[in-house]
Amino acid sequence: MEAFPDTKVLLTVRDPHRWYKSMKNTLLRLYRYSRTFPTNLIPDFDPRWDPMWFEDVRGRSGPDWGAMGSVIEGEEQAVKFFNEWNEEVRNFVPKERLLVFDVREGWEPLCKFLDLPIPDQPFPNVNDANQMEKFIKSYRRKAWAFAIGVPTLIAGIAYTSWKLLKR
Repeated sequence: MEAFPDTKVLLTVRDPHRWYKSMKNTLLRLYRYSRTFPTNLIPDFDPRWDPMWFEDVRGRSGPDWGAMGSVIEGEEQAVKFFNEWNEEVRNFVPKERLLVFDVREGWEPLCKFLDLPIPDQPFPNVNDANQMEKFIKSYRRKAWAFAIGVPTLIAGIAYTSWKLLKR
């Protein structure tokens, strides 16, 4: 806050139990998939899945692991972490530079806080459970397609080359 004295901080809040459920069913699943075959191959070929992101999230959870670790430890620890984090932000950021924001409130409080006009379009909701589920399935399909497709392609090229050279 000292380095950027004019900074405004947005603290998004929600029901901590719903946050836990959402984290457990989305980011925790992605995190676990990112560490197992074949989805562990995807970060090497899809820049959206930088493994350092998962390490960064993991590095801030639980007693020593941040949000992701608290979710791994279970609902009670996750809710405790969530509430303590929100309280820490509220205590650290000066009130005049902090907006405690629930996305259900829409554009008005956000735009007022940022001194911006309210857009002529609905407030976005792009991080819903159905979209995340589709993304997770797509992520896993890509991984399996890659894990099966690349070796099959290499074998096909090798076999064809062998057949052509054998003539």
